Amino acid sequence: MKKRILILAFLAFSLTGFSQSLLKPVPDNLFKKVAGTELSTSKWLPRLTVGVSVTQNTYNKETKVIETKFAQFIGFGIGYQHYVAQADGAPFNNYGANLLLLTPTVDGGGLGVGLFGNLSIITLGVDYNFLFKKISVDTGVVLKF
Repeated sequence: MKKRILILAFLAFSLTGFSQSLLKPVPDNLFKKVAGTELSTSKWLPRLTVGVSVTQNTYNKETKVIETKFAQFIGFGIGYQHYVAQADGAPFNNYGANLLLLTPTVDGGGLGVGLFGNLSIITLGVDYNFLFKKISVDTGVVLKF
């Protein structure tokens, strides 16, 4: 039941994203001066994101070691990204935060949810797996739309 509610919540966020045009690319003229306003050099924008978990590190209480698994999840969700102006005025995403619904890429994996911070495309964050009821620390990459 929890999984269904979580999936419905993420679908609601996605539909909200479509209605607010979150799928539009970041405009090249984001930092251009408009008549009568000051020139901004940074902005925060909500963006739809897709993330791939490269490593997943989980502490095993029984063996008392940290287990590392590779390429365990692909996720989708919403991010809040910070953009700065480059020398030519083009926007560049230097960091942000992402809330992702994670789906397994391997058999036997479970559905999860993760909160990730990103520097450009590299991510670091934590996830919770509903099947195994475990919290893990992940690294990966994120694509922003």
